[in-house]
Formats: sequence, C-alpha cells, structure tokens
Amino acid sequence: MTPLETMAAAIANARGGRRGAPPITNVLDILKGIKGGKLYDEVMEDARAMVEALIAMPLPDEVIRAGWIDKEDVNPDEIFRAMLMACLK
Repeated sequence: MTPLETMAAAIANARGGRRGAPPITNVLDILKGIKGGKLYDEVMEDARAMVEALIAMPLPDEVIRAGWIDKEDVNPDEIFRAMLMACLK
C-alpha cells in the first residue's frame, strides 16, 4: 500500500467508525467494488487533498524542537514538502 492509500484507508475507516463500523484492514479493496469504485475514488481524493494542504503549510516548529531536523544544516521546509510530495507518487 502506498502512503496515499494508507491515508485513504484511514479516512475510509474513520467514516465507517462514525457509523459504528469496526476498522477494516482491506477497506480500499472493498470500496473498489462498491458503486463502481465511487467511494474508493472519494477517499483517495480526500487523501490527496489532505496531502496537498499539508504541502502548502510551513514546517511545524514542533518538528524542529523535537530535533528531527537540524534547521542549520538543511532547509526543513523543503524536506517536509519533499516527504509529503512522495505520498502523491
């Protein structure tokens, strides 16, 4: 599963959870077969929109404070965006 599919599965399971359904491991496979894949397409679109919104935001200060990225050695905003862009591939 790609990172984008992982996000889409989380979105799908959250939607189902609000309706009382338990999490489903292969939820995306199931959604592909319902309503001609329309629900699958919707959660994939939602996941892509989420990643695109994250790409547009600056690197959170918490990441720098946690020491995950040394701001002196690299451009942390670019690393953060590159990691998220990888989700879209």
